[in-house]
Amino acid sequence: MRRDFTIGEEITTDVLSRTLGLAPGAVTVQVTDGRVTLSGTLPRADLIPVAVRLSESVDGVVDVTNHLRAEDRVGHTP
Repeated sequence: MRRDFTIGEEITTDVLSRTLGLAPGAVTVQVTDGRVTLSGTLPRADLIPVAVRLSESVDGVVDVTNHLRAEDRVGHTP
């Protein structure tokens, strides 16, 4: 089983930053015993299920809890 820190780093760096092009810190990634919690605000709603699915595919992830939300049309969070 992979370490939680390594899982979190891969999700933050590879999934969120490189693949989805999100700014560092846009999403908080917490990992405990392979269980991932994603929190934060994404620029578009259609990115939420993609972020969750890609996070689920990271080696060592057991479960993903989604607490992500999307900005509204004028760029403010609801």
